[in-house]
Amino acid sequence: LYPYPIFPGVNGTEEEYARSLQLVFGEENAPAIQAQYPMSRFNGSASAALTQANSDMVVTCPSLAIATSIANANAGANSEANSEAVITDATAIYAYRFAHLQKECDPAEVLLHVVPDGFDDWASHVSELFFVFNSTEYVNPIDVSSTVSCTFDETELALTASMASMWGSFAAKGVPVDGTPSAIEWPAYDGVPEGQTLVLSAPESAAVEGLKAGDCVFWEKLFERSQ
Repeated sequence: LYPYPIFPGVNGTEEEYARSLQLVFGEENAPAIQAQYPMSRFNGSASAALTQANSDMVVTCPSLAIATSIANANAGANSEANSEAVITDATAIYAYRFAHLQKECDPAEVLLHVVPDGFDDWASHVSELFFVFNSTEYVNPIDVSSTVSCTFDETELALTASMASMWGSFAAKGVPVDGTPSAIEWPAYDGVPEGQTLVLSAPESAAVEGLKAGDCVFWEKLFERSQ
């Protein structure tokens, strides 16, 4: 998250949002970004709109572009191997998006109080690690003499069990398998034409095809115009 005054705040106005975009992305790019990420998409929240725009540009879209490139290369290699009756090793790609707000643990909610109302799919950076390791306590980075603790409900306990199972399976065998009763299915990201991304949340998780496709096309074209 950006420090004030770059970060517009939960109750930021349209003018404050526009100014924040100018400071972060430049005056030339700000109008197009504001049109792609209007506050109306985010329940009128300037902070959520800016956070999503920056997250897509820095993390989400580059990650999906890399995944798509590798997946498409795999598809081409497999097609060539099949035509020549040769078996080749391919790098399987698995994409996920953590989209669950744990209100007692998420740093943006607990420490900074910047999560807008109604954003149950808000997830701050590394917040999925609480679930991967079933960790419900951490040192307060603002006041290291104190700790932050939270309690998982039944649906969150099921999610942490599934994530631990899939992460462990992936580390051991290269394929994420949920061995819990939830049996979440995590398909490989094929990238042709739009791969599937597992969206992890409680009470339900599901694979979504073409996640952020429209937003990522926007950033790709914006970068092309800027070169």
